[in-house]
Amino acid sequence: KVPKRFCSIPKVLEIKTTEQLSAEDYLFIPKIKTDSSIKTIDNVWGIYSHMGVTAKKISTIALNEEIMWLFGMYLAEGNSYRGGINFSLNSKETLYANRIKSIIETQLGLPVVIDNNIPGRRHSLSVRCSSTELEHIFVGLFGKYSHLKKMPEYFLRLESPLQRSIMNGILDGDGIKSSTSPTGYTGIVLTSNELIRQLRQICVNLEVLLTTSQHPSRTG
Repeated sequence: KVPKRFCSIPKVLEIKTTEQLSAEDYLFIPKIKTDSSIKTIDNVWGIYSHMGVTAKKISTIALNEEIMWLFGMYLAEGNSYRGGINFSLNSKETLYANRIKSIIETQLGLPVVIDNNIPGRRHSLSVRCSSTELEHIFVGLFGKYSHLKKMPEYFLRLESPLQRSIMNGILDGDGIKSSTSPTGYTGIVLTSNELIRQLRQICVNLEVLLTTSQHPSRTG
């Protein structure tokens, strides 16, 4: 049976604003083709000449779902300080804290400290890894301040399970939780325009609908 309606792509696509869209319009949103050859990250921010002989040296990082979740959590809740990286979590998020600690220690070979005795912040806990090299790697990959954070553009071409894992890490950090949503979340709150753009593309790649909002920019 021939369907009553079908969609054909015209030679020239019409560009409309949101206000000009109607209920029967078709939207064409391109998905980015994945590249299965991207398996590792090379440390191009190496500071070996400034390190002691006993310091842990990281030449490459293997990309897997746990590492990508860690990256996502850093984009949501992480920050750098002189000589390391830190994750600021709610005191009830001990499962996330232990997972962060396990990933860094087992996959990157660096010690991690979980501190729930933060002066003036009794409902917070900190997950810290003191490594100047890791600081340079994470700042090089994701930027320094929350409103300027972004991921490398080639992350948008990673295989779907890796893209889904970094999205899950960001949702676990900055997602809007909902008991009625099948995914457990209804949206995500971030301060970086560039990161929001990238997450929208990942959602398109994964065929996932996600709403975003934005906080006022701030440094720190």
